[in-house]
Amino acid sequence: MLYKLTAVAGWAWLAFIIYATVSPLHDRPTLTSSADLEHIGAFSVLGGLFCVAYPRHTVLVCLIVLGSATLLEVLQLVTPDRHAALLMGFRKSWAVLEA
Repeated sequence: MLYKLTAVAGWAWLAFIIYATVSPLHDRPTLTSSADLEHIGAFSVLGGLFCVAYPRHTVLVCLIVLGSATLLEVLQLVTPDRHAALLMGFRKSWAVLEA
């Protein structure tokens, strides 16, 4: 039951990250004054939830989370009011690996 609950929470959290990443700046939720802290925290929580939900699939979890961080950075290139930065993608990836 715990695995199913954390799996649902992980996928819901990923959906929220996608919304927060590709939505216009005025619709983007903010929690702190540091965007870097928000990004690192969001992907650390995502990695932690997926690791608990799928304990035997660590490689797949890493691929999903790292792939989503990379894909979201690329998607920001097509939105006019957002800026993509490869360095931020690396920071998000590092946060996932730390979790």
